Amino acid sequence: MSNVYQSHLTVVIGNPNKDMQVLITQQAKEEGGMEEDVWFDYVLRKFDAGTEQIAPSYQSPIDEMLSIMLDDDIRVAKPFNGFTKRDGRIFPVIIFYEDYIQDLEGNPISLMKLSEKMIEMIREYFLRVIKADWITVTSTINTSPYF
Repeated sequence: MSNVYQSHLTVVIGNPNKDMQVLITQQAKEEGGMEEDVWFDYVLRKFDAGTEQIAPSYQSPIDEMLSIMLDDDIRVAKPFNGFTKRDGRIFPVIIFYEDYIQDLEGNPISLMKLSEKMIEMIREYFLRVIKADWITVTSTINTSPYF
């Protein structure tokens, strides 16, 4: 079972980029809602789509990216979605727990296999797909046993 002490990748998504901001503003006006809510919904839908395992290979786009990087068939279970506060603003956060990044036999893939260059490539991938102004990706490795 995943918990806060488990190794994980954390993806913090900033504001929409200029092109996406125009669409977010337009959709918020059409729906009579807040731009922040429209942006958060968009980000979560993108991550849901990014982790949807599609036939015939039953690999999601995120699975494919990690499989290529790690030269192994990888499957990622649905990540945890949340929010964080930074500079007085709230931003979407997606957390990929190590236990749910697995090979085809269901064995977790150690995040220690991800180099800094790979983490940067993951950040660039999400930046392109989500169309955010900025994204940070960090890896938290827990080396102590669970209690």
